[in-house]
Amino acid sequence: KPSLLREIRKGHPRAKNIYTIVHKSGTEEHRAFFDLYNNKCAYCGCSVSVIPAQLFNVDHIKPKADKTTPVTKLNAIENLVLSCRTCNAGKSDFWFQELSNEWSPDGEGIATIFVRDDLFNILISSEYNGNVNVKTLFEKLRLGEQHRRLDYLLMSIYEYVRTLPEDSEKRRSLLEVGRTLQDKRNRIGL
Repeated sequence: KPSLLREIRKGHPRAKNIYTIVHKSGTEEHRAFFDLYNNKCAYCGCSVSVIPAQLFNVDHIKPKADKTTPVTKLNAIENLVLSCRTCNAGKSDFWFQELSNEWSPDGEGIATIFVRDDLFNILISSEYNGNVNVKTLFEKLRLGEQHRRLDYLLMSIYEYVRTLPEDSEKRRSLLEVGRTLQDKRNRIGL
């Protein structure tokens, strides 16, 4: 994030509201923000290979509705993450200070709080299983829903396909399976 902020400052030296800069679709800064997150939701990990980029948002980790934090801090790059629309809408104004450094999507913390099992389900790790705030966030983000497994499967298919030769039958077959699954996923509005 610091290098992206330096780049933003070159074009917008007086900007105080970084959110409005990275939020604006189609700009170089918007694309750079997506790249910063490898085109994946910081909460659930779903990629633009599964969900169209238009269904992603720049989310405030600490909600912009918070009245105790100055607006410039809320709109600072340190408080912004890339989020799929499902996670952003689910999280909404949820915030809990007690684990703010641990669960920040910018670090590895969120990956230790929410883990995948062998069947690709997202679960709360045993260390945080009894934490009410973690459970609330898990429910708000809808991480336990079955479509999260499908998203992971689709991302895995597309990732594997990239390793196959362009003209291979296996590649064509897997792409067809992936597109069929993705089409069904998107038609039911997940």
